[in-house]
Amino acid sequence: MVAPPLALVFGPLTVLVISMLLIVAAIAWLRMHAFFALFFAAIFVGLMTALGQGGAGRFAQAVESAMTEFGVAAGKIGFTIAIAAVIGVALMESGAADKIIRRFIAVLGEQRAAPVLELVADSLGTAGDRYV
Repeated sequence: MVAPPLALVFGPLTVLVISMLLIVAAIAWLRMHAFFALFFAAIFVGLMTALGQGGAGRFAQAVESAMTEFGVAAGKIGFTIAIAAVIGVALMESGAADKIIRRFIAVLGEQRAAPVLELVADSLGTAGDRYV
């Protein structure tokens, strides 16, 4: 008797929970960058889904599908990310990021410097990371 595919035995919610645990474990214990942890989890979900299918090349197709969809998503947001990076570097190089931080600290007070730095770093992206 042939055993049923693992994805069908576990079910979609179990595959989701396992993939979430995989992400947390990769980030927390393996110290993997979140981008790569998410990418490997997407491949894992594709492979688990391929277990429920038949046919030759199903696992290769699962990995190819994850990579193709990543490319589509990156293509849709790539220009926005590039422009944001250029603006962040311009703010940092021109001194505007420093001026924004100093203005926030002047308004909110030095006792709130840590939350101010976090707020500005989140607002400016990587431009504020050197201050945190």
